[in-house]
Order: sequence, then C-alpha cells, then structure tokens
Amino acid sequence: MVRVIQTLLGLTIIAGANASSAVPVADADTAAALTEFSTYCGDSVRLWGKSLCGPLVLVDPATRQAFATVDPKLPAFVPNGSAWSGVLPKDVAVANTSVALGGQRYAEMLLPLPKDAVERRILFAHESFHRIQPDLGFKGAEADNGHLDAKDGRIYARLEMAALKAALSSRHRRAAVRDALAYRAARLAKFPGAEAAENSLIANEGLAEYTGIVVGAGPAATAVAVKRLDEGAARPSLIRSFGYVVGPAYGILLDEAGSKDWRKAAISGRPLPDLLQRSLGIHAAGAAIRQRYGGKAIIAEETARDVQIQQRRGQLTAALVDGPNVTFPFEKMGIDFNPNTLFSLGDQGTVYGQATTVRDTWGVLKATGDILISSSWSYARVAGPAKIDGRIVSGPGWSAELTEAYAAVPGARAGDVVIKKK
Repeated sequence: MVRVIQTLLGLTIIAGANASSAVPVADADTAAALTEFSTYCGDSVRLWGKSLCGPLVLVDPATRQAFATVDPKLPAFVPNGSAWSGVLPKDVAVANTSVALGGQRYAEMLLPLPKDAVERRILFAHESFHRIQPDLGFKGAEADNGHLDAKDGRIYARLEMAALKAALSSRHRRAAVRDALAYRAARLAKFPGAEAAENSLIANEGLAEYTGIVVGAGPAATAVAVKRLDEGAARPSLIRSFGYVVGPAYGILLDEAGSKDWRKAAISGRPLPDLLQRSLGIHAAGAAIRQRYGGKAIIAEETARDVQIQQRRGQLTAALVDGPNVTFPFEKMGIDFNPNTLFSLGDQGTVYGQATTVRDTWGVLKATGDILISSSWSYARVAGPAKIDGRIVSGPGWSAELTEAYAAVPGARAGDVVIKKK
C-alpha cells in the first residue's frame, strides 16, 4: 500500500513497499535539490551567456521510473504536484547525461543523487551544460582514447595531473603549467594520431565539469578541481574520464590567467591546453622530466599495473576476439555505461565492463560482464556461445531482446553469431 507522507515544494513524496508501482520515489533531499537548482542555475550566464535553468528529469536506473520538472508530453507521464511522473521509454538512455523527451532537451540525473550537497550541485550544473551545449554551437563529439590506458599514456597523464595540481596550489604557476604541457606533449608524441581524440574528450566532458564545479562549488571551485586531480590518479581507467579530471583545472587556470574569450574559443574547437599555453605566453613546453611530481612512484605503480593489464588484455582478446562471439552492428546506437570500467584492446576497440546497456534499431543488449565496442564505433561484440530463443539471444553475462525485424544468424566462423535485419 502506497502511503503519502509529505507534499514538499509541489512534488509528492511517497513511501511504502509498493511505491515503485505507482510513481517514482523522491525524498525530501531530492525535492530540495530541485528547488535549490533554481537559485544558482543562472550563474552560468557569466560563463556562457546562457542560463543552465531548464528542464530536468530524475530517473531510477533500476526501474526507469522518473519525474520531470517540465511536461515531457509522453503517454506514460502524468502530473504529480508540480512535476510529471512516469516510466522512461526503452529507447531513452538512462544515465547522467542530456536527453530529448517530447521535442525538448532535459538534463538527466540518476537517483539517488549524491549525498554531498556540493557534489549534487556540480552534477546538476554539469548535466545542464550538456543540455545547453547545442545552443552554444558545441557538438562535443568524442572518439576512442585507448592510449590513456597504455603504460606510458597513464604515466604522462598522471604526471600532467600532478603538475596541474601544483599549478592550482602554489605560486609557481607558470613553471608547473609548463611542466604539465610538457608531459602532455610527450604523451602525444608517443601516440601519434591521438591528439584530436584527446582534445575532443577534454573539451566535451572537461567543459561540462568545469561549468559544474564553477557554478556548483562557487568559492570552493579550485579546491574541488584539485580533488578531481587527486581522484584521477586512483581511477582504474582514464579512457573516458580524463576530461572530467583535467578539464576543470585547465578552465580555472585560464580564468585565473585573465584569458579573454577563451570559452568562446574552446567551444569553437581550440584545445584547452593550447589556450592556456598561449594565455601565459609559454612558447615551448620544455623537457618532460619524469622525476618531478612523484614521478618515480608513479612509474613504479604503472609498471606494476601494466603486468596485470597485459594479463587482462590476453583474457579479453581470447574471449571477445579469438573465441566464438556475437556481433551487434551499429545503426543508431545509444549506450549506458560506467566510464571507470573501460579497458583498451588497442586497435580492436574498448571493452566496457560491469552494467552496460546498448540500444539500437535491432533492440536492447544488457550486460553484467564485458562488451567490446569497436574502435570505429561500428559494432558491439560479446562472448559466446550464444543461446537463441526466439527474439531473446543470451550468453555468459549478457542478454539481448531483438526487435521483430532482426534475427541472430551464423557468422563467418564456427560458433560466431551476427545480428542482421531479416
């Protein structure tokens, strides 16, 4: 029996064993966070000339039950106080992101929200930046950044993070920035062709997280940016999260350098590190001295980690490349994933671990194990052997429900399966 316990700020707050079958559960902190957003979302005008205020949708990832602050004009949604409650359609991504519902763009956040008040505000502002970025003329495309999982890639990335932390935390800013840029240059020299993909990653998530921190953390923005750099060293993967880590630092350093119009240049495609180098008048990155910033310990840690990485890479290659597998081609792909679980298989692509959902015209693929996304973003692949039961195709750690227009057919090798249109 659903028991209404409170109506707060126009949103019905419910509790009880059967609450999930009625409307989404929202506690007082969630309702308060929505109201609080209206008090600071306009602060972004000074950054981008546009407010972050706008439609929000909060969703329970387990049930897809959600409530929106603006009517999404979807059949499953009904008024609930001053919000609208319902279940998100299967083709809508469930993630911290921005989504289109009923012809409008929403900032989407997963429930439960962060307990920490500052982190909640950062999350709201970050995803709201993604909501407005098309209006700013910023597409935010990304590509494969597997080099950030290689030993040298991680060593130079961690040294860059350490130098950026020093730049934010000391008076010797120019020297520390010069070192950070030197580590970046050394990394890119080792991985030719990686620069464009890395720049896109830093811009897309970096500008969003910079906005989230500056708007959401206010006077504590620099301290939070330092915290992100510290957290970056402990992340098991930087393939997708490097922008979150270094973007805020570059943005705040550009602000502190008094750089004019750097944001406009950034959304037009100028890399943040290049803008900072120009702003500070640093003409040459200099030598990348790996003994600085705890480099000896970083090298030792990443060398030991690489032994485990090579073992893991061999296991995943055997399962997802050499062994029998199932391939799901991409047409209009959408994916929900944890950015901290990504693992590079080099030219083969990137493995997404833990809970991952892929949607396309062929249906929905859900995995608790590993999914290989090709480096060309043209297909997803899971390990066989596959069991086919009508429109349900399943295997070790994964299951897919196909639409009626698609079927699972034998692949080129014995044991392989490919999803194809009938």
